[in-house]
Parts: sequence; C-alpha cells; structure tokens
Amino acid sequence: MKYPFFSQNFFRVLIEIASLFIAFSSLAGGLGLILLNGINLPKEWLADSPFSSYAIPGLILFFVIGGTSILSTILHMKKHQYAAEASGGAGFALIMWIYFEIYFTHEAALVQTLYFGLGILLLILTGLFLRAKK
Repeated sequence: MKYPFFSQNFFRVLIEIASLFIAFSSLAGGLGLILLNGINLPKEWLADSPFSSYAIPGLILFFVIGGTSILSTILHMKKHQYAAEASGGAGFALIMWIYFEIYFTHEAALVQTLYFGLGILLLILTGLFLRAKK
C-alpha cells in the first residue's frame, strides 16, 4: 500500500537523519568511554556488569552502535537493496544497548529514555519505508 502523502524517499531521509544522529553521538560517546575511562561516570555502575572498566562498553558503543548506524546511513544514501535491514539492525542494536545499560547500572536517565525511543522510532521508520516500497 502506498501512502498518499509520504513517498519512500521521505522515510529514507528521516532514517538517514536519525541514523546519522545516532552514529555521531555513539562514536563520540564510545570515544569518551574509551579515552576518558567513563567520562566521569561512577565506577559503581560497573559493579554488577561483566566489565571492570568502561573501555569494553566504549568499544561496543563505538563499533556496534556507531558502526551499524553509519552503515545504515550509507546504505540508505546509496539506495542499496539491504538498506532497510541495516536500519532495522541499527535500531534493534540501540534498543538492546540501552536495555543492557539500564540493566547493569540500575540507573535510568532521561537521555536513555530518549535513545530507547529513538531506537524504536528507527524501527518504525524502517517498517514504513518497507511498506511505502510496495
């Protein structure tokens, strides 16, 4: 079913914007966790996690979350056949990252809620993108 007012390109641009924002913030956050050993985050947050420092979570944030978001952006810009899979994967990865972050730290802040919502939004936009394709 085609949407009367929104083309597939409309959803593609929204996905590109969301993915690019997630990519830049994940890359910056990952570098901060790695190079600044947690960006002044409390060491107690690592107590119930499998990590003894913020370096491994920083690498995961940088490469997995940032990497999938960059891949999503690039594939959508190139109108690649697997662009939707990449944006769906990036949205799911972000949701799982936030879930485990809250699970291990036992802390939930507004920023985590916003990024969780952004991951859900990316999944919804991916579904709408695929739906507009038909």
